[in-house]
Amino acid sequence: MVCDTLEELRRKVVAEAGTLKEAIGVARLAEFDPAILDLRLGDETTELVAEITRGRGLPFFLLTGHTSDGLPGGCRNAPRLESRFHAPHSGR
Repeated sequence: MVCDTLEELRRKVVAEAGTLKEAIGVARLAEFDPAILDLRLGDETTELVAEITRGRGLPFFLLTGHTSDGLPGGCRNAPRLESRFHAPHSGR
């Protein structure tokens, strides 16, 4: 859903990840500006992905319905966009 919206806005989607393992691989290797991280991928959080992205000096923000108080420690100060929907991950 988010990728479709970005493409409609003529933005290039570099990669999508439906699992934490895929997201870690993308965070380590891909060039992007910015990364949009859904806080949750299945039963896992993307806190490690945020740390990798931050460590590479690449911009990112979290897409989440949580307030900053509800975020894992490593994500509390990250920029975030409030999400009011819960769509299944495509895994593309």
